[in-house]
Amino acid sequence: MLKRISLALLALVSLSASAAELTITEDINVYLLAGPSNKYRILGTIRAGDAVKPLNEVSGDYSKVEDGKARQGWVLTRNLANKASFRTLLPQAQQQLSATQAQLEQTKGELALLTQRYDNDQQASTSSLQAQRQRVEQQAIRINELEQSNAALTEQMNSMQNSERFVWLKQGGLIAGIGLLVGLIVPFLPRPSRRRKDHNYIR
Repeated sequence: MLKRISLALLALVSLSASAAELTITEDINVYLLAGPSNKYRILGTIRAGDAVKPLNEVSGDYSKVEDGKARQGWVLTRNLANKASFRTLLPQAQQQLSATQAQLEQTKGELALLTQRYDNDQQASTSSLQAQRQRVEQQAIRINELEQSNAALTEQMNSMQNSERFVWLKQGGLIAGIGLLVGLIVPFLPRPSRRRKDHNYIR
């Protein structure tokens, strides 16, 4: 008798503390009875792990519940559990796993896209740097060529100027030499005789 009272109190506490649903224990299918005794007719069978709704009525070892088919009846209180069954948790876990896998695949896709963008940016930056480096090298080559050309032109101009001075000096020396020679020769040249003015002179 004390055991039955304890079970009844436990059932009341469990039913009052439980949520909107209870579940049938995992290891056994139970009969849904028309009354709180195995002498009542069987209304149906509830599978292990199925959820039931407590109706907050307890009589002896039995509690009144409503199953998923909207059938109301009595089951043994010890066959009720106030936690989600494996039958209920498994689909939820599978659903959560599927959602997590989908998020993982989406995240992987986003990561791959970001990685591709980063690689493209790196390649673009590398290409840009290479192009700039080539332009700098080309400019350096062009500057070197211009400097060499400028040096050659400067040397050519200096050479032409030196040649021109040499020609001037040569021409000036030749002229001076000719003048000196003429100055030396002229005094020795015979002077022409002056004819006398004689009106009586006849050839």
